[in-house]
Amino acid sequence: MRFICSICVVLSTFYCSAHDYYFAFAEVEYKPQNGILEVTLVVTTHDFEQYLLSEGYEGHDLNAARGDSLLSNFIEQKINKHFQISTDIHESVRLQLVGIENQLIGTTQFYLSAQVEPIQIIDFKFDLLMDYFPQQQNKIKFIYKLRDLNTTLEFLPSRKEQIIDLY
Repeated sequence: MRFICSICVVLSTFYCSAHDYYFAFAEVEYKPQNGILEVTLVVTTHDFEQYLLSEGYEGHDLNAARGDSLLSNFIEQKINKHFQISTDIHESVRLQLVGIENQLIGTTQFYLSAQVEPIQIIDFKFDLLMDYFPQQQNKIKFIYKLRDLNTTLEFLPSRKEQIIDLY
């Protein structure tokens, strides 16, 4: 009986996936007093590593990114391709990767920032990992303390862009 149960457990693991949901979260804060957009982007580490491999980067995990400028530049390019911010003043805001932190819970946090002119409208495109994982769902929490604005936006493969009017 134990043998049959063991076989069932082993065979069932072949049919189980690592997880059913794919997600990325971002917190974006606009600080108009110094014209800075600060972004914290959180992804599941192994999902992002799989994505990087599919995009042609070989041989490193995200732990190596802190000391590898080539990998950091590659990550920055991929983030800027799939996490885009546009404003009424800037057609596209180029985010600069300023830090990476791996969490024990299996996520990685990317810290990004950009200098921007005073803005009234901000447009987000957040389709990071959606091409690689069709079930991907992303969220942004946008903070603008000067106007006491704190809003959450959801991004799905059917809705990859959203706009916030700051006034």
